[in-house]
Amino acid sequence: MIINELIKSRSHAGCISSSAKLYSDNLSTIFKKTWLITLLASICFSAISFLPTTVMPGQISPMMFLGIYACYLLLLVIVSSCAMATFAKLVNGESYKHTLTKCTAVTATQLVTLIVATTAVYSSQQSLVKWTASLGAASSQVLVALGVLVVVAVFFVLLSPLAYTHTKYILENGSKYASCFGKPYSFGMKNCGYIILSVIVALLELVLSIFLFSIPFIVCHFSSFADFLGTLDGDTSGLPSYFNMLVFGTNIVFCFLTYYVVYSIFLLFCFVYGNIEAKRIGTAKDQSPQDAAKDE
Repeated sequence: MIINELIKSRSHAGCISSSAKLYSDNLSTIFKKTWLITLLASICFSAISFLPTTVMPGQISPMMFLGIYACYLLLLVIVSSCAMATFAKLVNGESYKHTLTKCTAVTATQLVTLIVATTAVYSSQQSLVKWTASLGAASSQVLVALGVLVVVAVFFVLLSPLAYTHTKYILENGSKYASCFGKPYSFGMKNCGYIILSVIVALLELVLSIFLFSIPFIVCHFSSFADFLGTLDGDTSGLPSYFNMLVFGTNIVFCFLTYYVVYSIFLLFCFVYGNIEAKRIGTAKDQSPQDAAKDE
């Protein structure tokens, strides 16, 4: 795809319809180019979800458990970056090596950001619980909930421009990682409302897809839980010997399908990027040459 085709003023509905049409029209090509690396990424993701059930912290030292988990996360970042780079290369037309470097940087940044944001929210919750300990039970719970909601909202607003700058970084040839911040981030913040609405749409699509794709996985876990309750009453286990492999395979299928939803979301943000870039270019044209040069 030529990047200039994306740079066009569109509404949210226009971005959604354009990305959906482009994705559906080229789905067979996308699948042929990405199915293998997506399958490998799905297997890695399924493996890391089974880690707590296969290697318990009590069986080995905590540091070794954290080390194993860190290795799994590193492997997941690498494989997920390869999967995203394979798809992104179809959009930006850049070499796979450069696209992989960009996707790895973005994936690592997103992982670190998620860890930092989760830690900050948890720390805020604990601090609010201690601060409101002297208050009544009902009022303290409300204050803690409101405080956590405010912290989440602040992080959501501050991080939303990264959806634009990360997409810009991946799509534009020769772009540097520093382009995710500075003036591009500032311009993304000016279009924060548009980006947040796009993020909400993407999250709704992802959550709905996860719910639908996870139904077989949920059925397997309910079966396992029901069997566990039966064994507590003295009944013998009714699960077949291949049940764990069935759960693992179901998880792989779930992850595989979810990756293709993520690809469609990335394509949606490509059109969101194009809309914001059209605004930026239009703003630059309205400025004097000196001011436009400063904004570049």
